[in-house]
Amino acid sequence: MVEKRHSYRQTYTRRAAPLIAGLLFVVGSCLTAAARSEENRIPGQVLQKGGAPFTDTVRQMELRDVQLRRDIAAGLRPDLSQAGVTRYRWRSEGTRPDGAVFMPAAKLNGVRGTLGSPGSDAPQSLGTNFAGISQQDQINEFGGTSFWPPDTMGAVGPNHFVEMLRGSVAIFDKSGTRLSHVSLNSFFTTGSYPRGNCFSPRVIYDRRSGRWFAIALETNGGAANHIILAVSASNDPTGTWRKYVISIGESNTWTDEAMLGTDDNGVYFGATMVPSGGSAFGKVAATRKASLLAASPSLSTVYYWRNITDMKATPCPVHNQDAVDPQGFAFFLASATTGYADVKYRSLQWALSGVPTLSLTSTVLTSAYGAPVNAPQPDGAAAIDVGDDRVLMAVQRAGNIWITRNVGVTASGGSGTVDRTAVEWLQLTPAGSALTLAQQGRVYDGAAQNPMFYYYGSIMVSGQGHVALGFSGSSATTYAGAYTCGRLATDPAGTMQAVMEIKAGEAAYERLVSGRNRWGNYSYTSLDPNDDMSIWTVQEFADSTDANPTNVWGTWIARLLAPAPTITSAAGSAVQGTTGVVLNITGTRFFDPGAGFPNHINVVISGDGINNKVVTYNSPTSVTVRFDVDLDATIG
Repeated sequence: MVEKRHSYRQTYTRRAAPLIAGLLFVVGSCLTAAARSEENRIPGQVLQKGGAPFTDTVRQMELRDVQLRRDIAAGLRPDLSQAGVTRYRWRSEGTRPDGAVFMPAAKLNGVRGTLGSPGSDAPQSLGTNFAGISQQDQINEFGGTSFWPPDTMGAVGPNHFVEMLRGSVAIFDKSGTRLSHVSLNSFFTTGSYPRGNCFSPRVIYDRRSGRWFAIALETNGGAANHIILAVSASNDPTGTWRKYVISIGESNTWTDEAMLGTDDNGVYFGATMVPSGGSAFGKVAATRKASLLAASPSLSTVYYWRNITDMKATPCPVHNQDAVDPQGFAFFLASATTGYADVKYRSLQWALSGVPTLSLTSTVLTSAYGAPVNAPQPDGAAAIDVGDDRVLMAVQRAGNIWITRNVGVTASGGSGTVDRTAVEWLQLTPAGSALTLAQQGRVYDGAAQNPMFYYYGSIMVSGQGHVALGFSGSSATTYAGAYTCGRLATDPAGTMQAVMEIKAGEAAYERLVSGRNRWGNYSYTSLDPNDDMSIWTVQEFADSTDANPTNVWGTWIARLLAPAPTITSAAGSAVQGTTGVVLNITGTRFFDPGAGFPNHINVVISGDGINNKVVTYNSPTSVTVRFDVDLDATIG
């Protein structure tokens, strides 16, 4: 299925200011806006009263697809890929003094190595990695020419990886064995919905509740299209799912690019609304989470706020992995619509009972950048459309929010006459309902000639504070492939370590839609809920098959392992028949995720006859082991 996006341009002028004044304005404007928004919080309006779910199993989805394939083969219905989808695109234009509050990334010179080996100083090393859904898979399963761009999305859970693309959904075990592959329409079927095809899927595993949450938009003749929400019945995505229609659509209006977030209190949705006449605007909605998790689950009242004109594309709710107070704040973020700089945000607060409220829009000032520049490829193929500068992902962990977006930059990583695209990442710190900028960086190639372009980035931070980015990359001499880079918690602010290749592109990719060679529209990177250390990413790459040697996409799923600990000393001694032996180990990078996680730090002692071992994590540099030794033990 081909996807199109509307184009939109808005121009403005902005008075330049000295750097010091800019810094003062960051603090002053955020605090003033936050204080003002507290006085003018907007109660939500009721979108719908909720209701019972449509309950479905993955096996039922598979059986529906069996019938679907029969109908397609018999000519009773068209290939799924024959229906078109319109997608909104916006651009913000303007100038800003280059370098304001910008902490630059380390210059990346296009020389790419391999991912670090365990025990190295690299923030991640490559673990299990395998092919995800490909365009050829969709052709083989459902006929037609598949869907593009694939809307690359997927997340890791305790025992599975769920990949959810435009067109289909696959469930893998963590070794890469595919357990199921169903059409996106079948996955989100609720009986009377979807009324057309599904697109713009999102999926997350919520460790706080032990459930999977997923959404997709439906088509409905170009207007009044809604969001479908799916919630798993357990942490096993191969079992039962409960589905609800979120009636966010409006008459004579196209609902575009739905976004999903959760926290302890609620489930949050953001979308861009494109009226058939008039200007686009942002719309957000929220519903309480507890009723979705109840023994007899149901959708509680859904509240909404519309006509958010300064966050039109697209309000991105945060997936919060921290514990949240019942009246804590949930955030929606978007890039500014009045210039290539800044982040706009609003905070939602639940009442202990009753209607939640949403703040007015506040601003975090960031460094200026330019419009993202389409990415070149070899073989004379059309440049890859890298989209606009909207916020692509937002996740909260350990009290900080991390986001990514595509930005146009110069060879030095700044704004001005930009000639390449970078992945920008930002760390924002909440204080009540206000956000401040903690650090900002850009992953770019500083080569003077034929630089790599990096785009459609996603970000995740581990319990250790290490960060990983996953993204696409290409150049005039490099096919579009999957890449990653990361930072240790102790690395200098604003920097990432070297870019590493996960999966090389294999051929040129060219699928023009209204003159645009579509890619993305996003990717996803997630944290393993078992150990709070491993980070998984799913990325698109230019594939090549015997049937289609060029112009096909593939996806690649990779586990990025945390840096291994090092041992500097292990003090203790034991003889056969001893109980309560104490071994004190010192080193670096020790970590235990704490309560609520199934995997914990362990120490292997060679030899047999070692019993009643208890490992105690003291700090990142200290671990204590207590154990008993049998009389006939063989100690290594």
